[in-house]
Amino acid sequence: MLMAVIVVSAGLYYLNRSEPTAFFDGFEDGFNMWSLDRDLPMDPNNPGNEVAWRIAVSKEHSRTGQSSALFYIDGSQDDGTIWLEKGFDLRPNSYYEGQITFQFYSGSESFNTMAVVVGYVGITDPEVEEHLAVLGPANKVEGWLEYSYGDNFKTDVKGRAWVAFGISVRWETEMIYFVDDINIIFQPR
Repeated sequence: MLMAVIVVSAGLYYLNRSEPTAFFDGFEDGFNMWSLDRDLPMDPNNPGNEVAWRIAVSKEHSRTGQSSALFYIDGSQDDGTIWLEKGFDLRPNSYYEGQITFQFYSGSESFNTMAVVVGYVGITDPEVEEHLAVLGPANKVEGWLEYSYGDNFKTDVKGRAWVAFGISVRWETEMIYFVDDINIIFQPR
């Protein structure tokens, strides 16, 4: 009898767990509901305007396929963060382990930290630089390098979760980087 209760309990536990939610993107079809966001200083050389920046689909560099996301920012003010973000609908009031992994391209290696790669996984729509975690220097290698970020969280009654990735300026210069092959997984806990 006890064994039957254990088997039934274990079966109900696994039946009530949902399957992981997974998403992959390489920007072959554009931004697929990705939103562009930023936290930028004003440009003293162009009063009333933020420093120049751009996030666009590019065919200049790609890890797989033919497209990637280009990140450009004028870092002359030694400040500024730009990122792509995407919301996901998960089960409400549920625990998840979220993970984002992506390929990041730098045209040069540098011992100076020109910019850092940033990422986010959680239940709040990231709106300022402080919401994003620093994952490492952007110019760690010349070429492609994988970055990853994960976190555990509980969804609210709406079940909404967010992921984001981008760059944050650390050196006074203009900079361009590329991102490709984004893998996202939300594993129920």
